[in-house]
Amino acid sequence: MPVPLPSGDDLAVPVIRTDFSDDAAWQRLLQVLRTPVALKDLIATAGGEPDADNAEDIDFFTAADLHVTPVSDRRFEGLQAEDVIQLAPTGHALEYDHLYLADARTLTDTSMPLLGIDIDAEGERATPFRVSVLNVAGIENNLDLGNMYFFEFHDELGAEHAESGLVIAGPGTAVWNEYQRLNEAD
Repeated sequence: MPVPLPSGDDLAVPVIRTDFSDDAAWQRLLQVLRTPVALKDLIATAGGEPDADNAEDIDFFTAADLHVTPVSDRRFEGLQAEDVIQLAPTGHALEYDHLYLADARTLTDTSMPLLGIDIDAEGERATPFRVSVLNVAGIENNLDLGNMYFFEFHDELGAEHAESGLVIAGPGTAVWNEYQRLNEAD
């Protein structure tokens, strides 16, 4: 019997781990999901370039972990895009209209490209496509604001999309430290 996709009222968009061969790689992925990023294109219209060493720029940054829920459950080991499509037929009642798979390629490639899968219950679904983990925060932020639909990112990002439009606030920067402080306060 197939395992149902994750569901629940407090569940954000799932990032489902399907490869369990490298726990350290999974932990690195989780760390990158917690990394604040800013989109340069949005910053230019706001009057300047954000600086990851300046905590005053924190309003310009967002992190993917605010929008996604990591799911590490061996029941999903080996899950493929076509399995997800079968588990989320048209008309499904899941709380989300897309999800990401963290498969072997995600955990071995340096850009950690998640496999984004459109499971819109009503609309036309995009073909599954790769999303660099650093781009997830921008995608999810745009979706939360209603600026775009998930399927639109299929053509927007493309298979080889780089992070050239991002400012990354890595560990040790003022923005990273402020995000950690804010998350601990919640």
